[in-house]
Amino acid sequence: MQTLYKPIIPLQNSKYYTDVRVDELIKLDSPLHNQYLRAKDCNSFIQIIEGKRKTSYCNSRACNICNRIRMAKGVNGYMNQINDWESRFITLTAPTVNLEDLRSTIDYRRNQWNLIRRKLVRQGNDIKGFTKQEVTYNSNTNKVHPHLHIVIKDNFNTELVIEQWLKRNTNANPKAQKNLKVKEGTLLELFKYSVKDMANQGNNELQYKIPPKVFDSILRAMHNKRTFQPFGDVRKVSEDVEDLNSIYYSPDGNFLWNRYKKRFIEITTRKELTSNSIQRK
Repeated sequence: MQTLYKPIIPLQNSKYYTDVRVDELIKLDSPLHNQYLRAKDCNSFIQIIEGKRKTSYCNSRACNICNRIRMAKGVNGYMNQINDWESRFITLTAPTVNLEDLRSTIDYRRNQWNLIRRKLVRQGNDIKGFTKQEVTYNSNTNKVHPHLHIVIKDNFNTELVIEQWLKRNTNANPKAQKNLKVKEGTLLELFKYSVKDMANQGNNELQYKIPPKVFDSILRAMHNKRTFQPFGDVRKVSEDVEDLNSIYYSPDGNFLWNRYKKRFIEITTRKELTSNSIQRK
């Protein structure tokens, strides 16, 4: 059997993690039911032509494959624009909320940030960067914590952002707000997820941090909302998913996903899909 080249492993792991996760989500009576079905079908069939992968994508936040591509697009699209900046990494938080209030809270806190930014611009500050919406879940209280991460050019007194945030959110804890100098690796961590739903493997079974009903509620609250939002003269990067074509595969053929083997298997020859090289764009 040909040894799997390392880049194929994240694809296979992501496909397996997605299958296990959406199996639970599909059982729910959710408005996102069709989206979960698309996630289940995502990359189930892969055609390799001259080493290049052709497949279909679901664009669902429940899909690990699409989330990985979305992360790569964000890194390439935004990091290239700010590589020569001196930047600050600001986190704006307020208390946790009930699940049913999540969508309205996200809207409210985004609006508060936009009002702060516009006020600071009117005061003559040149403000540019991007925000990222993130949600975490507290299993002890069954509440969620929507918060904003802001990467901002360090060309003005960025403490003014937190000062204005605390004036507008009097129940926010001043010690919970962060304003740090961007260091190597900080931004790469930022692009990893918008909802922390890390998969852990114990006793050969996947375990997730967020129960299916809660995860569905979070995804519904974030439905049709951008994860990243640029401001100033930073160019917006599309969050739609398409193949980055950075990995070449072999052999050519038509491959179906085999969940039990956790492999992509060629329909006729029964050969496993492998990676043979990495091509830089």
